[in-house]
Amino acid sequence: MGGVETVSDFVSGLANKTIRVACVFEDVFLFPKDGVSTEYLKNLTEVPVDLLQGYVIDFILKLQDVIGFNISMYVVPSGTYGNKDPSTGEWDGLISEMVGRRADIGIGAIFITRDRKEDIDYTTPFMDLGLQIIMKKPTVANDAFRFFAPLSPTLWAYIGGTLFVVSFIITIINKLSPYDHHGSFIHNSCAISNEPKKQKKFLKIKKKSLEQLNFLNATWMSVASLLQQGTDKYPQSLSGQITAAFWFFLVLLVTSTYTANFQPF
Repeated sequence: MGGVETVSDFVSGLANKTIRVACVFEDVFLFPKDGVSTEYLKNLTEVPVDLLQGYVIDFILKLQDVIGFNISMYVVPSGTYGNKDPSTGEWDGLISEMVGRRADIGIGAIFITRDRKEDIDYTTPFMDLGLQIIMKKPTVANDAFRFFAPLSPTLWAYIGGTLFVVSFIITIINKLSPYDHHGSFIHNSCAISNEPKKQKKFLKIKKKSLEQLNFLNATWMSVASLLQQGTDKYPQSLSGQITAAFWFFLVLLVTSTYTANFQPF
């Protein structure tokens, strides 16, 4: 490879070599086996690996089996991972052992920090931790009227009140406007109401015009549009159509707001 050392060359070069390993005890990751005192292990110049247990000791022993190096392990006397003195720039704890070349490898639950990365090399992290907040999940009772929850009761009251006001206005426009259903009939009734032959047709037209957009049908039109449904009865005068258009625009806003707020529920 032209004198360039590859990773495989470096790993194979560790075979049968003794690696000095410094460690810090941490529950789950590295700790003494039952019946073994922590203080006893700290006083040893070399700790037998068969007295230890945890994730990182299993990991380093697996590497030993694969690569074939020997382990000489000891416990960091201070029992800390290491902090840098801002005035002197000196490290203590586990980092100090590696920076001072007293250890080749440091093992434990070591957090990666910017200052530490400036002086030592890390392996690929085997666990990522972050700050998290745990909260009790709110208990929501089964409620048949839960679909009202996305909007406040006050807003529902305003919507209902507006619905009836719009229906009332459309009904009044239908009766007064000469271009709407009932108003058009009243406007043209003088021309046909006195003709005996057309009395039957007159009564039929009168009944239809009266029922076309009375308050009940106008309310049904408003409710149907609020529920995104259609109806066959709409205002035919321009003033009635403008009133209905304002209501339809309000329905669009209410539907969008309801849909957006419904997701958390």
